[in-house]
Amino acid sequence: MKIKRLRYFILSLLSFGLIHSCGPNENPDLVNPPSQTETVRVRLLNLAGDKLSRTLVIDWKTQIYDVPFSNVSTALKPAIDSTFPLILASGVKEFQSSMKTKFVRSTNYTFIALPSVKESSNFRNVDTIVTLTTLTGLTETNRTAYVQLFNANNDSTVVYSLTLGCPNGQPIAQNVSYRGASPLVEVRADSIAVSLIRIQYGIPEIVGLYRLTLNKNGQYALIVQKTSSKLEELWLLDMMKESSDAFFKLNPTSERTSNIRVLNFSSQNISVIKAPDEYIANNLISNYVGNYISVNSCISESSDSIFTYVDGNSKSSVALSLDVMQNYSYFVFDSADNIANLSLIAEPIKLNEAVNNRSIVRVVHAGYARKALTVSLGARDDHKSPLGYVAGEVLASNLRYGTVSQPILISSGLAPITIFSATQPAQLLYCTNAYLEPNKSYFLVIMNELQGSIIFDKVALIEDLETDKAIKFLDEGIFAQFVNLTSKIDKVNLAIDGALTNSTIYFAASLATVLNSGNHTIQINGVSKDVYAETGKRLLIISASTYDDIDIIDISNLPLLNSDRYYNRRIINAAKSLPSITVRVDSDSGFIAAEWLQYGSASQSQQVYLERKFSLFFMEPQSYKKTLYTMPDLTFSFAKSYSVIFGTDSSSNGFSAIILQEY
Repeated sequence: MKIKRLRYFILSLLSFGLIHSCGPNENPDLVNPPSQTETVRVRLLNLAGDKLSRTLVIDWKTQIYDVPFSNVSTALKPAIDSTFPLILASGVKEFQSSMKTKFVRSTNYTFIALPSVKESSNFRNVDTIVTLTTLTGLTETNRTAYVQLFNANNDSTVVYSLTLGCPNGQPIAQNVSYRGASPLVEVRADSIAVSLIRIQYGIPEIVGLYRLTLNKNGQYALIVQKTSSKLEELWLLDMMKESSDAFFKLNPTSERTSNIRVLNFSSQNISVIKAPDEYIANNLISNYVGNYISVNSCISESSDSIFTYVDGNSKSSVALSLDVMQNYSYFVFDSADNIANLSLIAEPIKLNEAVNNRSIVRVVHAGYARKALTVSLGARDDHKSPLGYVAGEVLASNLRYGTVSQPILISSGLAPITIFSATQPAQLLYCTNAYLEPNKSYFLVIMNELQGSIIFDKVALIEDLETDKAIKFLDEGIFAQFVNLTSKIDKVNLAIDGALTNSTIYFAASLATVLNSGNHTIQINGVSKDVYAETGKRLLIISASTYDDIDIIDISNLPLLNSDRYYNRRIINAAKSLPSITVRVDSDSGFIAAEWLQYGSASQSQQVYLERKFSLFFMEPQSYKKTLYTMPDLTFSFAKSYSVIFGTDSSSNGFSAIILQEY
């Protein structure tokens, strides 16, 4: 009996093992783990002093044979997890590293065979092996790559530096001596230019300007060497590429020009000169965009200087490093106390992601009467959104006067632009509408004029390729807010001709957008109403009553004047079942905030100078005793304006109220 039970137990274990060994979720790396070197690759870059072939020995199973001079071998997987790399010349041991290299997973190893310093009394064709390592498992980025400089010129009197773009550009590597490698530096993955600079006995000299194309997430070594010529050559090693064509010579480019256009927003004709004597604009008229003009660049390690003149007098200037074969926009503005006193230059766009039919926007803040600004978009159509719209896209945040924002990628189409002060609380300063075409880049230029103490804001939209044309300013728009207080339904669909096609708004929710001046048709669940948007005013639209009896309320008013000494408060009656209401403060017998307020209307705004908690009591005006609804423990902040909108609740069995901040 015991033997039978033991037999059943063994069979059960075997069945369990068979079932689990054949399971569909088995991880082969756990059952048969990969070797330490499975994701390791090794190769030889032969830079031997006699310019003859060399062989790399990792172990006697892993050998890379007869690699020609100034060539890199195909990468191989080593058979062992560590090595003292050995170089053979014509099959004879020439040099072996005394340092052990231990291989790490997901890493490429490039062993570089190098000669002695040329001034050495005991010169050897190979006396050093330098190892460059590349991690192949780095987190992928959008559009960046990594670059380093390696000095393979065995002249000990020379060091090299590398800059992004022209010699006066951003440093990538500085003062790299023979056998030295600079740290990896992140740059954009694109077609870029670099400048190689030789420093000998402390004297810098430009070797050349080179163009190279970098792949996304790539890692590269730029290697300086001397081959058959007496001059240095710059070679590119693709550290991620495993084939023998990963190493090739870069040819210097003779192109030494950049393109600049002038946009004259000043009140006078101007001339713009790149020092010392290259005219970019000559007597360009006010409010005009000039042509792109080719100017010399990459001439020296000094910055490029551009000057603005009015009637021969220098008014403003900009210093920068111009990149070759790139387009620049040079803006000129009046300041508060001088003509053409502000000059700004926008450099070429450098994006880390593809445009993909979107639009690129940069904001230029030249409004001398305004401090820092925040520029964003109101609600606009977005067919990918479950609500049918998107809102709150920020183009620039806390943008200081005299600066250009970083480029922002947004969906093309209608852009309801709102400009707020970057203060707390934010104040709406200006709004307008613009249209953005796909795959185009724009400058949104904000400026203003002072007439006495009154600030007149002006906004222009300039496309990157526009030239030789007058500047046109965008018309001021009307800031419009929509609130849904329609009961017996959880949401409504809103359409505003020229603004929104089909936006879903839930009960007690709101949205804000910008309308052009003129008549507009508002549609809510098929119910239509024509409203007029008047320049200089604000517009509030409320969907009231019930889903089977939708009523559209529109209220237009001048912007309320805000102050840090008080807040503004008004009441709106959107309860269709109540022809009028009375609203009291703190109790049903307290101060009257609104009396006999008719349905569909707003009370006069009240300036409240006490920043304290309060309550609102909504009452029938006939009896002054029946309280319909109470809003307890409210706190409003100074320098803001509020509308308290009273209406029915979502079920239509009672009442509710919402608070909307006005701008």
